[in-house]
Amino acid sequence: MTTPTTASTSSLLSSRNDHLQDKVYSSKCFLGTTLREELSSNYFGIADLNQDDLKIPFLQEMISNHRKCPYWRLLKYYCPCILDFPVNKKCKPMKFPKPTTTELLSDHSTMGSLHSFVCSILKRLIPLNFFGNIRNRRTFFKNIKGLLSVQKYGTISLDFLIRDLTISKMSWISDLSHKEQKESVLKCVDFLVTKIICPLIQSFFFSVDSSYAKINLFFFRKRVWHILRHKAFADFSKFCRLNVISENYYKDLLQHGECLGSAKIDFILKKSSLRPISNLSFRENGRACINNQLKSLLVVLNFEKETNKLKFGATAMGKLDFHKKFREFMLKIRNDKFPKLYFVTADVEKCFDSIQPSLLLEISQTLMRFQFYTIYKYKRYYYNSEKKQVLRYFESIHFLTDAQHKYGNVELISHRTVENKSLLKTLKALLTNNVIKMGKHYYLQKKGIAQGSKLSSVLSAAYLSYIETKINMAVGVNDFCVRIEDEYLFISTMKRSAECFLRDLILGLRRFECNININKCAASFNCNLGSPIGEITKCPDMKFFGLSLSSTDYSVSSDYSLYKGLQASDVVTCRLTRNPGRNLQKTVVRSLYHKCDAILFDGAFNSQLVMRRNVLQIFCMTAMKYHFLVMRLPWQNRVDKNPSFFLNIILSLPALLHRYITRVNLKIVTNNISPLPIETINGLCFNAFLYKLGKNKNIYHKILDELKQHVLHSHFVSENVVNEAFDNIFLR
Repeated sequence: MTTPTTASTSSLLSSRNDHLQDKVYSSKCFLGTTLREELSSNYFGIADLNQDDLKIPFLQEMISNHRKCPYWRLLKYYCPCILDFPVNKKCKPMKFPKPTTTELLSDHSTMGSLHSFVCSILKRLIPLNFFGNIRNRRTFFKNIKGLLSVQKYGTISLDFLIRDLTISKMSWISDLSHKEQKESVLKCVDFLVTKIICPLIQSFFFSVDSSYAKINLFFFRKRVWHILRHKAFADFSKFCRLNVISENYYKDLLQHGECLGSAKIDFILKKSSLRPISNLSFRENGRACINNQLKSLLVVLNFEKETNKLKFGATAMGKLDFHKKFREFMLKIRNDKFPKLYFVTADVEKCFDSIQPSLLLEISQTLMRFQFYTIYKYKRYYYNSEKKQVLRYFESIHFLTDAQHKYGNVELISHRTVENKSLLKTLKALLTNNVIKMGKHYYLQKKGIAQGSKLSSVLSAAYLSYIETKINMAVGVNDFCVRIEDEYLFISTMKRSAECFLRDLILGLRRFECNININKCAASFNCNLGSPIGEITKCPDMKFFGLSLSSTDYSVSSDYSLYKGLQASDVVTCRLTRNPGRNLQKTVVRSLYHKCDAILFDGAFNSQLVMRRNVLQIFCMTAMKYHFLVMRLPWQNRVDKNPSFFLNIILSLPALLHRYITRVNLKIVTNNISPLPIETINGLCFNAFLYKLGKNKNIYHKILDELKQHVLHSHFVSENVVNEAFDNIFLR
């Protein structure tokens, strides 16, 4: 066994970047290009090793170990899949029933098995002399688990991967200075990550995100994912009527301007299936991606959506627009001393895939009322949370006055004029010639629109509004009907009206090849619509677009049932980079604002008790995320080392929430008064954190006493109330 010389190690230092410790890795490093289970061509990079890579210590020994490593045996031992059938003595595969889709969807590798597989490979490849001793190797393997568990939007720094390593025990760098030793280890670890670990994952696994744990990645064996993807694409092809076209025909469409390009299909994991999403943001042969070609059309359609609301019917543009409409309705019926209200919710099944492109094109031609549109491009300066000036660009048809320029730090850059005909030509190419590329084949979509398009939500809103006018839904003067994306909410003072609305909606959409998901329909009363619909689920609290509307006292709160069965790691993005304390503070503040909608603090329909409960639930959720982030910190950055910093984060939250509530309420209510006093918010915050952190006294013992003093001097909250608030969040 050879030991690297000091001269070769020094040359390694001089040939690499000095700022390597700032390098970060994200989930993109696990993305593979093929579905074959075989060692990737860039694994070890033996064919294209550069001069810097050849200076890596023990490289020749690692290459020799690589040629003797039993990859397949270790893969089947640590990460077996349902398709790894045993073989009998005559070398013929035994016959087993084909696995169902449900079995395949649950057949993903756990983080523990994936980590064990990677560590078993590294233990065979990397000689112990590289680490110096067994403790360093164990520490490095522990840090590698942080790399494998990186979330969809999370990052981990190279500096984090060498934490707690005793560099002085590595004899091959003993002759260098301490700074040079660390730089040399950083470069070697970077080689291990980029040339061995990430290509190893890419060779045998496919990483995919899900619709229920949105920021976590699931690792499927490639042979399992290949079958799942094939089944999902076959169902998508049948439902959306995909027709195979030749590559020459596709190029002719591009050449004549009848097609904007091809889209790739990505799949998102659901609990019972895979959801296909059209990727319109990838560039093909140097052409601009499809979404970039739709920018002008998006600005124009958003302008028409804001100014021509009759064409968009019951559409609400987000929670703020819904809040304005709901507040107006509640103030109207409050004069009648709050009569009994009947609630109904409905959800359109596969909304984007059920749209008829030819009919949507006819509808879209009536949306754009003007022959020419002038689009202004602005740049805006603002200060972020670190008080650094940030520059952002945006486009709008609205011309801002000098006063608005001065108030909003906005500056006009340029403007352009687009013609109605060119916009309709672009829209026609998108709807009638939507080409999807799957592997080497091209498909033309005959039904539905691309779900990954920037225009999909606007176009579907116009399409559903057109259908609503054709089926003559029963919406009376004292009724309230609103739709956000593909979700409907209907409120009426008469039970008969609510039943008629739901029946007309379900039967009317079927005439246009759209269907309401009966399993997701809900009513606040006993509702049986008879054949062929049947009975509708009764629910006292109506779930609508992340909100929970009570049918008894008509209050509004956040819908935390979405977190049922999830853990904090499924909803909190963790960034293991430099300045971990600052990253923790930013994440906690962002999570505080996540569920802080103005509708939760409107006194028109929410009592003081309900508003206090909403604030308490926000702080309970924040406390759970705070604890999760603290536990992900390295031990030298925990609470014991700097208790005042962690306590000040908690103490600053009530004032931040108080200012935010006041600011968001200004968009609805004219007075500059917070619905809750700062003293009440202080008490709710401190009690929530004291309850959560008090269950982990060994970690937070240095800040609990001072936190208790703040609780004694603030608004009193019963422990049972706090306990109930935590139970209603459902997050583990």
